[in-house]
Amino acid sequence: MPVTIVDLGSACLVDLHFCGLIQTSPYCCPEVLLRADYGPGADIWSTACTAYNLATGHYLFPLHSGTSRWDDEEHLMQIVI
Repeated sequence: MPVTIVDLGSACLVDLHFCGLIQTSPYCCPEVLLRADYGPGADIWSTACTAYNLATGHYLFPLHSGTSRWDDEEHLMQIVI
C-alpha cells in the first residue's frame, strides 16, 4: 500500500518554533496542549495517534459526545485516564 506523507503548513525547525499551532487537535501531545516547550517527541506522539486512527478507524482521544470542537482540558483528562 503506497503511503504519502504531507505537510499541511504547521511544520517548524527543532530549534526555531515560529508558529503556535504545530499539531492537529486530535493528535496533540500533552506538552503542546499545556503550551509548554516541545521537541521531536511531539512528532512521535502524533505518529502513534495517527497509527491508532489508521488501524482502528477511531481517534485515540475522541471528541466528548455532544460537542463539535476539541477541548484541550478534556483532551488532557483523556490522556491521563
